[in-house]
Amino acid sequence: MSNQYPPVQFLSGTKAAIFSCPLDPNLIRTGTLNEGSSFLHAILTSYSSRYRQMGDKEKKEYAKNLRNKLGKKLSKFTWMKYGDPEIIIDSLITKIKKIILEIYRYVSDPAKFLNLNHASEIVNSKFFYKNQKTFKIIMEQIYPFKILEQQGLSSALDLCHLEYKKSAGDETVVETLEIYKEIINENLGASFRLFFNEKFGNEVTNSVFEEYFVRFNSLMENIINLSEEILFSRFREKLINPNTLVDQFLIGYLSDIFNRDIYFINSKTRMPAHLGPCETKKRKSIIILHFNNDHYETLGVFNKETKKALREFDFDHELVQKIYNVLYNIRKVNKNYPDLIPFIPKQMKRLRKLEEMETMETDYICNDDSYEESDDDNKSSNSSDEERNNDEDEKTSEDSDGDTEEDDSDGSDYDVSDGEGDDNDNREGN
Repeated sequence: MSNQYPPVQFLSGTKAAIFSCPLDPNLIRTGTLNEGSSFLHAILTSYSSRYRQMGDKEKKEYAKNLRNKLGKKLSKFTWMKYGDPEIIIDSLITKIKKIILEIYRYVSDPAKFLNLNHASEIVNSKFFYKNQKTFKIIMEQIYPFKILEQQGLSSALDLCHLEYKKSAGDETVVETLEIYKEIINENLGASFRLFFNEKFGNEVTNSVFEEYFVRFNSLMENIINLSEEILFSRFREKLINPNTLVDQFLIGYLSDIFNRDIYFINSKTRMPAHLGPCETKKRKSIIILHFNNDHYETLGVFNKETKKALREFDFDHELVQKIYNVLYNIRKVNKNYPDLIPFIPKQMKRLRKLEEMETMETDYICNDDSYEESDDDNKSSNSSDEERNNDEDEKTSEDSDGDTEEDDSDGSDYDVSDGEGDDNDNREGN
C-alpha cells in the first residue's frame, strides 16, 4: 500500500533534477526561489532565458518590480474578471457585516468606539456627521434584532450566487459586481422596510418613513462601496507585497499577461490538477509543479542526449495533450492514453461524470494524497514499474538546460530593467 513515487523535496533556484511521473518518466524540474513570489519565479523560469541568467538577488528584484507594476495596473474590472466571483461575493458580504456592526457600536457609544477598523471613513465623513442622529435611531432600532444580517444579507448572498450561476460563462460576468451591489442594497432596504412596517405600522407616517428609508439606503450604499474598495485595495496590496504568496486567483491574469496557458502537476499525485480559475486558450503553454504549501517549480521535457530542456510547448505537443485531456476530456484519455487511467484521481473522474471509468478494474486506486494497491487486484505491470523507477533517484545536477528557442520577451508591457546581479552567478548553461 505504499506510494509509487518518493516524496518530492524542493530544489534550490540553481538546481535541476529528473522528475518521473505517469505522464512522462523523464521530465526535468527546475528549482525556484522559495519565497512569496515562487509562482512568478516558476513562470519566468519557463518563459525567459534572460531571467534564468540572473543571480538570486536579481531574480528577487525582478519579481518584486514586476509585482509592483502588475499591482498598479490592476483595475476592478480585471479583479472581477480574473478573480473568483463567488469568493468576492462572500468576502463582500462579510465585510459589510463587519462595517454595519462597527457603525452600530459607534452610534451607541461614540466615546467607547473611537478606534474603528473598517468604518472610520464613513463615520468621519460629512454625510455621516450630518445624519448621525438619524442613523443612531435607525441602527438602535433595527440592529439588535439581526434583521439586516439574517434576512437582508443572507438573502442577498443566495441571490448573488444564483446570479453568478446564471451568468457563468457569459462575458458580461466581469460587470456583475455592480449587479451584486444592487442586489445587496435592495435586500437591505427590503428588510428595513419590512421591520419598520411590522414594528410601527401606522404609528409612522409614510413621509417620515420615506425620509428614514432614504437615509438608511444612502448609508448602506456607502457601506457597500467602502467594503468593495477595502477588498480591492487589500487584494492589490497582496499582489504588490513581495513577501505575500501570489494568489491562485491571479493565475488567469498572469496567463494572459504572459500569453501562455499554465498547467499544473501536483507534487504528491504527480498528475495534472486544477488550481484556481483559469481559461485554457490552446496557445503556447508552460507546465508548473505545485507543492501543497504553495511552492512552485518549473517542469520541462528533458533530452538526455542533448541535455537540453524544453520549457514552452505548443498545444499539440504530446505532453500538453495528455495533461489537457486528463483535465478536460477524460474520454480521450480512455481511448488514447489508457495507461494513465489508474492514476487519475477519483474526484476528477466523478467531476466528469464518467461512470464507466469509475467501474473499471485498475491496478491502482489513486486519490489526491497517495496511490494504493487495490485489494481486489494485486497484479501490477512490472515493465511499467521499471520504466517509472528508472530515474527515481532524481539526481540533482547543475541546471544545464541550454537555451531552447523561445519567446524571451519578459511580460509584454511589464518588462522591468535589469538590476545589479550577484557576481557569483556561475551556473552552467543557464
